Amino acid sequence: MAGQAAEAQSGAMILPILAVLLVANPTPTADFRFATPEHEVSMKVEFPSVYRGEPLAFYGNEGPSTRRCLTDHCIDRFYGAVAVVNFQVTKAHAKASKPTSLREVVTILEQSADLPATPKLELTKKIVNGQIGDIQLMGYDEDQIPSAERERMRQEAPVRMWRRVRQELYLNGAAKPFAVVEWRHTMQGVSIESCR
Repeated sequence: MAGQAAEAQSGAMILPILAVLLVANPTPTADFRFATPEHEVSMKVEFPSVYRGEPLAFYGNEGPSTRRCLTDHCIDRFYGAVAVVNFQVTKAHAKASKPTSLREVVTILEQSADLPATPKLELTKKIVNGQIGDIQLMGYDEDQIPSAERERMRQEAPVRMWRRVRQELYLNGAAKPFAVVEWRHTMQGVSIESCR
């Protein structure tokens, strides 16, 4: 399992958003609002059903023919959980600067022993038309697991694969984060432990 756990994917990934849509049933959501002296930020989080060997795919405004993948290759048999975050950033007043970028700093607070160590991640992405998206996920590509071992992996993964993550979010190169979100990533779901 240790070698297979190295194939596990977990973390945060900020994406420029072009109306990213999940192919899923309506999902539970959570809404948060933040304010800086120059901007107002709304954060909507969707918690879709867990994936059990299904394609991990997202689609743009163009419809199902525009499948977007999170990695260089599309994952056709993802086993795990996802949360989809959409940010809307607006000016707080007329003289405020235009919101141009969102930077995240992600730190692993604790994790199961079977997951590989992950260094702190810092990533900056451009805000497009006041919007940007983020994906939180925990899981693995079942195509990387021999079919004879998939059921055993499914049984063991909930206990052997979990992670707690702190995500600090900054606008336009600010020194102070506008939000700090603590996430819990498990195979049964991605959840928010705190958001301030």
